[in-house]
Amino acid sequence: MQVTRSGLRTIAFGTGRTDQLRLPNIPQSADIRVGDRLVTSGIGGRFPAGFPVGVVAGVFTAQAVSPNMLAMFMVPAAVAAVLVVVFVLCLDDRRLSPDAVAPLDWKGFIGGFWISRRTAPDFCWAWLSRFLLFMGLATLMSYQVFYLLEKVGIAQADIPAAMLKSTLVSTLTTVLGSVAGGWLSDHLARRRVFVLVSAVIYGLGLALIGASAQFDVFLWGIAVCGLGQGVYLAVDLALVAEVLPDKTGGAGKGIGIISLANNLPQSIAPAIAPVFLSMGAAGTVRNYTALFIVAAVFALLGAAAALPIKGVK
Repeated sequence: MQVTRSGLRTIAFGTGRTDQLRLPNIPQSADIRVGDRLVTSGIGGRFPAGFPVGVVAGVFTAQAVSPNMLAMFMVPAAVAAVLVVVFVLCLDDRRLSPDAVAPLDWKGFIGGFWISRRTAPDFCWAWLSRFLLFMGLATLMSYQVFYLLEKVGIAQADIPAAMLKSTLVSTLTTVLGSVAGGWLSDHLARRRVFVLVSAVIYGLGLALIGASAQFDVFLWGIAVCGLGQGVYLAVDLALVAEVLPDKTGGAGKGIGIISLANNLPQSIAPAIAPVFLSMGAAGTVRNYTALFIVAAVFALLGAAAALPIKGVK
């Protein structure tokens, strides 16, 4: 755990209650006060530092069962588990013939994760574009709660309601962007321009969030980000399918490598964020403007990385 005000790190232990933890390893001289806020430090590697994740149903459910901390985590998890079971039972999965499966070659398996820029340049640029866009997305997901608390000034008790509004706005615009962007991309038979423009839109949304300290403006920024994210995720996945190095026997491996561009930023963005938060910061006030401007730059670089893709219109 880490104290946000002073940066002090310590280890928290359970007490058998859902609303109480013990911090027995803090020395008497430590800089800690009543009312200090504790967050996960991310050092242990099990929990990312300040990484809130949620969807509309999860946020709404968590708010409905608040302040029961155990229920806030377990009820959405139980719903997710049930839906996964239903999905597995209903999925008509395609099975390969045993004759079509080659014997496992560990050397070839490990080496297969390397994609050469010379043999598959479009795939490499698509990977880089997605990685950079998700650096911006991971920054927003990791720090929007802290932004609302520390810059906008929303009370901690009002955060669940604020996050519900944010998630509703984001979900609505993401679905709208995904459906409209995907349909228009198919209709015009164009992929690259949609990827480029949607990444720019996402970057503008991040810049809007970073430039303001008002909740209404924050929601407008979330709406813009959601629109860009919806178009990007829908069209970029179609673009990736067209630039896979091996569309027949290695399509799954290619999609797996692309998924690293989604997952790596979730660890990298929170790790480098303190550098930007501390720029010009005075005392305990952190520079969220710099953080979200840098996140916007990542998104715009993601748009630029789509330009060299030549094999897809």
